Amino acid sequence: MKHGMQNSGQVLIGTVSDASNAQTKGLLSQSQEDFLSHLSSSINFQPVRQTSSHQEIALGLEGLGGLRITALALELLARRENQKHNSHLEKMSAVQNKVGFAAAAKTYLAPTVKFLSPEYRRRLSRLKAIETVVSDKHIFLWASLLESPAIGALIFEADFTPGPQTNWGLLPTLVNSHCREYDFMDFSASFSFEKLGLPNSDRDLTLDFLTTNTLCAYWISRKAAAAALTHVGRNPWLRAIGADFLLNSVNNRPGPWRSYLVRDPVVGHLSMKDRSKSTIGTM
Repeated sequence: MKHGMQNSGQVLIGTVSDASNAQTKGLLSQSQEDFLSHLSSSINFQPVRQTSSHQEIALGLEGLGGLRITALALELLARRENQKHNSHLEKMSAVQNKVGFAAAAKTYLAPTVKFLSPEYRRRLSRLKAIETVVSDKHIFLWASLLESPAIGALIFEADFTPGPQTNWGLLPTLVNSHCREYDFMDFSASFSFEKLGLPNSDRDLTLDFLTTNTLCAYWISRKAAAAALTHVGRNPWLRAIGADFLLNSVNNRPGPWRSYLVRDPVVGHLSMKDRSKSTIGTM
């Protein structure tokens, strides 16, 4: 280890990509590889690398096939899970949002009406197929964590960008200082705190529940990974609602849980600015 740091166990470093992508073929860029090599040599743990990239076909327009009513059901379930999570967020606000008819109509009626459009049905069906594939790649890495002696995992989707090399020490510092304290740490700051429904703050936030800010770049503890696998095993439909919602739904499992969200990104999220850049697929 660099700088005389003492090894204190293993940490899995996982990447999520898409081997069927004609442009990247599931491979990371040289700057991404350099960043992960720097990370591996800068943390106070023995790094174990793992990749989750298998995808049998490039997802086209077929989505869930002819069962497109299933896509609507999954979308409504995803919205219900999001509402459950909002109850945790509202506890941090002085104003409690009451769920009235108008809010319920916007949440559930709007996609149902849109479902009358054949184009919307195709797009929604494809989105749910994509979300299932992406969730399964994260689930594979969570399972890999539990099959190893590692205390947790640092996981990166293929559309993360390392940022300036002068900032590459920020993430190892966070990991070395805080990883044993938290079940989830977000490093990409893909959305602002305000967009996530969190209090506006000029500092990083510590929360007593799980909250994701996309899964572009994050830490997950062994405990949270085990709970997520148990939860999705009992509710396999969660795989289709999006990995973010899947992990947030672990709040329904016995805790306590702790999250750490950075205010300013430690690494960038490329496809948040250009959705066509995602190597794992988007709507």
